[in-house]
Amino acid sequence: MILIFSCIFLLAATFSAMAAEAKDIGFINNVSGHAFISRAQLMIPAKANNKLFASDNLITGDNGSLGVILQDNSVLSLGPKSRASKNIVVVGHTDAIGLDWYNEKLSLKRAGSVTYILLEKGVPHESIEVTSFGKKYPLVKRPNGVAEPKIVGWK
Repeated sequence: MILIFSCIFLLAATFSAMAAEAKDIGFINNVSGHAFISRAQLMIPAKANNKLFASDNLITGDNGSLGVILQDNSVLSLGPKSRASKNIVVVGHTDAIGLDWYNEKLSLKRAGSVTYILLEKGVPHESIEVTSFGKKYPLVKRPNGVAEPKIVGWK
């Protein structure tokens, strides 16, 4: 009985300490369409008056928009297809030509090249998130087997 009470007390103390550390930085003032808060690997539908924390990412869909008011009364507006984050997300893509494993490797190499440039420019490595999609999610939709148009003179 004492052990159970001790465990409950420790859990309550831990959650209280976590809540005290996680001071909100603002709140969502208004929402339209699809909009989400990415928090601790969860996608939470954004609603007016949701508190925001420093580690949160804000994401809007094709028809989404958000209005945010920060603690210092700064206002932040996000339109459709937006992502507000303290981190930089570098995503590598390829076209649909070639083998899956090759495109995965190529898209990661492309993302790595951009990451290298950001690091050279002084962006801290802990604020860069790198991912790659190969040919799974092309930025330019093309019929299968048709390469993306190339930019003439691009090296």
